[in-house]
Amino acid sequence: LCLLWGLSIGAFGFTKSPIALKAHETILSQDISRLTWALYGTPNKTKRNGSAAFAVRKPFRPSPAVLKKKLSEVGKRDQSGMEISQSYCDKLLGLCVASDEWDRVLEVLDVMKRHGLKQGQTSYRTCLQACFEAGNGSSATEILSAMEKAGIDAEPIDIGLTAAAMCRNNLSETGWWRKALNLLKQHSHGESTSTVTSRDNPIPLQAFDAVLECMVEERQWKEAVRLLRLMEKGSVKTAKKQDGIYPTPAVSTYRAVIESCAASNQAEQAIQVLSSMKREGIKPSTYSCELVISALSKKRQWRRAIQMLELMEELEVPKTVVTYNTVISACARSREVGMAKNLLSKMKKEGMRPDEVSFNSVIGACASTARWKDALALLDQCYREPGVTPNIYIYTNAMRACAKGKNPKRALSLLQVVKDKGLPIDSYCYTAVIDACAKGGMWKKALSLLDEMQAKGIAPTEVTYSVAISACGNGGQWQKALNLLQSMRQQGMKANLITYNAAITALSKASRFHAKKSSSVKPEEIGSEDLWSRALLLLGQMRKDGIEPDGFCYSSAISCCGAEGRWEEALKLIEVMKKGGPKTRPNKVAYTAAISACGRAGEADHALNLFQSMQNEGLSADRVAYNALFSALRVAGDADKTYELWREVIGKSTTT
Repeated sequence: LCLLWGLSIGAFGFTKSPIALKAHETILSQDISRLTWALYGTPNKTKRNGSAAFAVRKPFRPSPAVLKKKLSEVGKRDQSGMEISQSYCDKLLGLCVASDEWDRVLEVLDVMKRHGLKQGQTSYRTCLQACFEAGNGSSATEILSAMEKAGIDAEPIDIGLTAAAMCRNNLSETGWWRKALNLLKQHSHGESTSTVTSRDNPIPLQAFDAVLECMVEERQWKEAVRLLRLMEKGSVKTAKKQDGIYPTPAVSTYRAVIESCAASNQAEQAIQVLSSMKREGIKPSTYSCELVISALSKKRQWRRAIQMLELMEELEVPKTVVTYNTVISACARSREVGMAKNLLSKMKKEGMRPDEVSFNSVIGACASTARWKDALALLDQCYREPGVTPNIYIYTNAMRACAKGKNPKRALSLLQVVKDKGLPIDSYCYTAVIDACAKGGMWKKALSLLDEMQAKGIAPTEVTYSVAISACGNGGQWQKALNLLQSMRQQGMKANLITYNAAITALSKASRFHAKKSSSVKPEEIGSEDLWSRALLLLGQMRKDGIEPDGFCYSSAISCCGAEGRWEEALKLIEVMKKGGPKTRPNKVAYTAAISACGRAGEADHALNLFQSMQNEGLSADRVAYNALFSALRVAGDADKTYELWREVIGKSTTT
């Protein structure tokens, strides 16, 4: 039907009178404005981290009821002999085409014929505009094809509208942007004889930007960079014919390419694109620079992030609080507390007020480096900073810092402050305080907080249970640790690697505690309630759950076996670790625990073999390893080997 429509239009003809040409130029100008507005809409100042960005409008298709009403109106006008204008029919044609109502298209064409209206370029243009508004790339392509068959040259704006319609089609069906890209390349390189383009009249930039926006969504950064290079090469007046005719890239173009690179964590590529802007004399936007800094932050390249800040000063690109927060975040990710604090001071010197995000980032860096005093000092600074009110995130990071610094009392006092202020306490907050209690040896308080949060309807996470289990382990309460693990299962929660590690470590610490109490008793007489077997059961349960034990889990289990003299089980675990991947290779702790197991059982030969394997793998023996080996030789009564090993230790201490 579309083909028939194109042939009928060709038969009716198209005359370019002066009046028609003037009208055509006016419509062309209006369409470019519509394309810009429809693609980008109006500035949205709250989107994308507060930077000025544009909200992309969703496609709009007229409802069947609206279309039926419009057709009914034109029918009544036709029957009553009322005048029907060209623009009225063109718009109605566009609605029908965009809605894929091709039978209705023929009805409108009959009406136009009876009223002596000719279908020409403006009719096609209006249909393309309607297809663009509706996001109907398929119909837009058909219209463009019909134009060619009718012998009407497509203007660059027609190609732009078609490509943009395809891109909007991409919102509901991926892959259309590739068709749009091929269309733009084909007409930009003069592969179609039906398009009139020139250096002064290329395809509108907005169409290329629409394709780039699709690339951003699908993270096609390589395609985005290639298209940008084509545009840069084909937009200069001295470009050769084979370079094609492209519009000059604008700030929006570069921004889209940078965003595409940043979304794919391609920081280096983003920097190269930013350098291209500088070379072309285009001043980058603040948002473009923030995108590059964000990409550098994710790669922990804080020094380059600071260099970007300096580049913004050089190019006189306005900096915002968001800009500084992004750089501070880069430093915080790399645990550069000092630099993060310096940036906070620099903000103030430049007349910018740090906000909650600024302080939260720096306090978070303090938490990662156990600098709890700095974290609390920054929290005090928050109270004095105008316009800043510490939120739950800031308090939680301060609690994390106290936990890292093994200061449970300060963490508990912060929790009380949060309660007094009526802030919304979540699982992260409770987890931070429970972790502080775990590291401070306050296992009873840790369990009390766990009960408290559950009573308030706050569900513990896997991490919450892990730190609570660690608290029990540090307090020698291995039974309670295993009960917590069982409680997780009863609640339908899956234990992860961290949780199992905490549980096995709890058993390991309990085993060592029993071993110290019974150092003068034979291994088989130790009343340690078979903690080693429980540790092995947990390793087996991990595998059933599809979790591969790491070196820490194995080392803790071997430590259990070592403390209880289960040397055979310890040796088996060492062999299992050797057969595993890089994360499960025996480390110094594992070897030392296995040597201790052999030592407590008097298995000197096995202990010496383990010691030799440890050295062969490049692991230097420490005092704990030597003491374990001496213990094995003592139990075995091998005085000669003991003396030989002692001379080796004395020799090493002399040379060092």
